[in-house]
Amino acid sequence: MREKLIEVRKKKGYTQEQMAEKLNIARTTYTGYENGNVSPSLETALNIKKILNYKKDDIFLTSNVSQTNNRINEKKWKEMRRWKKKLRKYQRYVQNY
Repeated sequence: MREKLIEVRKKKGYTQEQMAEKLNIARTTYTGYENGNVSPSLETALNIKKILNYKKDDIFLTSNVSQTNNRINEKKWKEMRRWKKKLRKYQRYVQNY
């Protein structure tokens, strides 16, 4: 997670402080994500990907994760995205009800 997250953030030209502000979290919390000391919530992870405009799901995988684990994690991300879409659809339904 650490290497890819740092790489993508720097390519986009953001500092850790700017990322923390965009996520509405403390800079130390964001630094923890990059150091691997803290794992972001699903919502925060998706927001990071959105802010960085990063489409792949490998941003939160460590470089030493095996191919099998990569496939498992990809499946989990896809499942989480499906649930997120369902949740948004349900929220719109409730708001219109």
